[in-house]
Amino acid sequence: MTNGNDKNMGTQFMNVMVKTMLQDLKFFEIGTNSQFYQKTQDFQHQVAKTSLDVWSGYKTSVDVYDGMKVKMLIDFSSRILRYNSVNDQMKELFNQARKGGRNRRQRVNVEQLFQKEIVGRSVLADYGNHRIYRVHAIDVKKSPQDTIADSNETFLDYYQKNYNIKIRDVN
Repeated sequence: MTNGNDKNMGTQFMNVMVKTMLQDLKFFEIGTNSQFYQKTQDFQHQVAKTSLDVWSGYKTSVDVYDGMKVKMLIDFSSRILRYNSVNDQMKELFNQARKGGRNRRQRVNVEQLFQKEIVGRSVLADYGNHRIYRVHAIDVKKSPQDTIADSNETFLDYYQKNYNIKIRDVN
């Protein structure tokens, strides 16, 4: 009879093998729960008259169930994503606030608008590891030219060095 450690090693090996095969097929993992998607037109569908895409893919899992039988789950998965960036949304909100009104009472505070519309949303890092992050705050006083806390490196340098991304909008 096998012990729990052998079971865990076996299922871990199988999950890594499935993940490697999907990555070889040009799928990438979003999040940490084994959901894989492809950036091709076969797997992405734009919703008409919106800024939304529906991405199709697969969720996988290998585990040992009753009777010590190894079972693999491959399930269809969909994710709805905005195809415009947070930067695009911020520019749009800034323009809305600027056009808001002629006197001070009618104008909308840009920071309040950002808090209402963006903070609390989940965003996909479309670089590196394709992780999903939740926006907790927006510091409108910072720019990509500022340095990262506890570092002498600017955000511009960090993204260039780690992801080969050149930030074009530095304001």
